[in-house]
Amino acid sequence: MSNAGLKAGGVHKDFPSGEVTLNVLRGIDLAVEAGESVSIVGSSGAGKSTLLHVLGTLDVPTAGSVTLGGTDMFSLDDTARSAVRNKRLGFVFQFHYLLAEFSAVENASMPLRIMGVEPDEADRKATEMLIELGLGERLHHRPAQLSGGEQQRVAVARALVHEPDFVLADEPTGNLDSENSRMVAGILFGAIKRRKAGFLLVTHDESMAEQAEKSYLLKEGRLFPY
Repeated sequence: MSNAGLKAGGVHKDFPSGEVTLNVLRGIDLAVEAGESVSIVGSSGAGKSTLLHVLGTLDVPTAGSVTLGGTDMFSLDDTARSAVRNKRLGFVFQFHYLLAEFSAVENASMPLRIMGVEPDEADRKATEMLIELGLGERLHHRPAQLSGGEQQRVAVARALVHEPDFVLADEPTGNLDSENSRMVAGILFGAIKRRKAGFLLVTHDESMAEQAEKSYLLKEGRLFPY
């Protein structure tokens, strides 16, 4: 197994709840290699989002390690870890979290702007990304002027515009109807595959999970082949 991937080693995550502690993740070992797609399914409350947040370094594990390209992410301080995360990871969530006052291009270019790319260049790359995702006629529309499927495609563009090594998606079609869900799923898998990025997907949608190269079931805090 290479050191190029995104990996969890013996990850535990506990949440205190009154006089008891909830053991949500119980020794998770998982590897997503460069260019590989992996899906995780499980019932509501099984800890799928918690696992994705820990692997994406948005949350700190109670025990265990998360490595990206061989680097122990939680050995870095907050500033260094944020810098690596912003450069090498992209995120798509169930809710698009677009900024209402900004256009589709401005929303999609945000990761590049945060990285210090000049606004004109950031907007150029965001425009190319949005056109690829079928939003060439919606570049200057604000979120309220877009359909749910279009808003989520802008969120996909935002996740991919800086060419991350890995994309992590948390129920990316969970807020869409079945038609838009199929469309966004196809667009998401296709765009990631063209970039040869690694892809970690957590979802309750089994038809979407089946499109990944590997699938796991998260149950009682542990992963099982699915």
